[in-house]
Amino acid sequence: CVRRWLLHRRELRSGYVQPHHQLDAITTADTSLCAECGLCCNGTFFAQISLRGQAEVERVKKRGLPVVSKASGSVLLLPCPRHDGKSCTIYEDRPEVCGQFECWLLRDVGFGVVGFDYAVETISRLKVLAETIQSAFQLDVRGQALFDAAAAFFEDNDTIQARRRYGELLLDMAEFLQISKKRFGVQTDDPSVREQAGPS
Repeated sequence: CVRRWLLHRRELRSGYVQPHHQLDAITTADTSLCAECGLCCNGTFFAQISLRGQAEVERVKKRGLPVVSKASGSVLLLPCPRHDGKSCTIYEDRPEVCGQFECWLLRDVGFGVVGFDYAVETISRLKVLAETIQSAFQLDVRGQALFDAAAAFFEDNDTIQARRRYGELLLDMAEFLQISKKRFGVQTDDPSVREQAGPS
C-alpha cells in the first residue's frame, strides 16, 4: 500500500497520472466520496473542461450543455448545469475527461492515506470557505474558477493595507487555497486570472 502511494505521488509530481481503471486501490466505495463533493463540477476548481473529438462535442451539445469553441478545441463551461448540487444527473453519459478525473483527496482515500470521514470533513470545510469567498466576489460564474480568482486576489493583496481591509477574507482565502492545493492537487495555470474582479 505504501509503495503504491509513493508511486501515486511520483506520478502526480511528474504530471503523468494513470487512468483510474488501472489503479485497483480506488474502489467503488471510495467513489461515493464524489457524491459528497462536486467541487470539480461547480466552478470552484475549474472554469471549463476540454471535450475530446467532434462526436463528444455533438453528444454534449444534445444534452443542452454550454460548449464553446476555442483555438485549442471545444470546451464545456463550468459550473455544469447537469450537476444538481449533489451528483451528476448524466453520470453514465458524462464527458470522457469527467470520467477520468480523480482529485488527490479521492486517491488518498483509495490508498488509505486518509480516512473517509476525514475526507468528508475536508470537503465540508472547503465548501464553507468557498461560499464565503464567492459571496465577496462579483464573478462571471462561467468565466473563471473560484480558485483562480482567490489565488489572484490573494497574491495581489499581500500588503499591510490589504490585510487591514480584507483581514478575515484573506485568512479564509489562505485556508481555501492551502486545502485546495494540498488535499485536492489544484493548481492555477490560467494567465487570465489577474484580469478578474475583486471583492465588492
